[in-house]
Amino acid sequence: MTFVIYNSCSTKSDAPEITQDFIKDTIVGALNGVYIGLEEMCLVDSFGKKECYEDPSKPNRKWYHLSYLTIESDSIFLEQNPISIYKKDTSFSTSDGAFYYYNGIYKTEDSIITIDFKMDHCDYCPHEVKKLDNGQFEEIEQRKKMTAVIRSNGLLINGYLFKKKN
Repeated sequence: MTFVIYNSCSTKSDAPEITQDFIKDTIVGALNGVYIGLEEMCLVDSFGKKECYEDPSKPNRKWYHLSYLTIESDSIFLEQNPISIYKKDTSFSTSDGAFYYYNGIYKTEDSIITIDFKMDHCDYCPHEVKKLDNGQFEEIEQRKKMTAVIRSNGLLINGYLFKKKN
């Protein structure tokens, strides 16, 4: 009986080095794409009470922002369009609510993504302003911070699943 033992080893010189930058670039590349999800159209007041948008003419409908989150390399974008849902009926709004457009940056650490958005513009939105000492008014920059958890089926953001569009 004859045994042949073969042992192959890679040396540091012929094996690619796996660096933190390589891992980060791989994660960022895998994240690239468009994610679609719903977010309730609600605000939390200064007392911590959640108040959701309601249309008095259609009180049974629940309002959401249909959100498109796009990740491109080191940039991130969010487009939000108002919709209302009652049972299995979805209505797309032309002017109710608001149409938000954000751009921003993000950082990943393990399976957590920290996102910092700045509102680019908004259609049908009120704008918060502050009065300056000279009597003029200045628009206050609107920011939105989010935390996402990377899941096998998409991104979990504030309890809502955003699925990656194929």
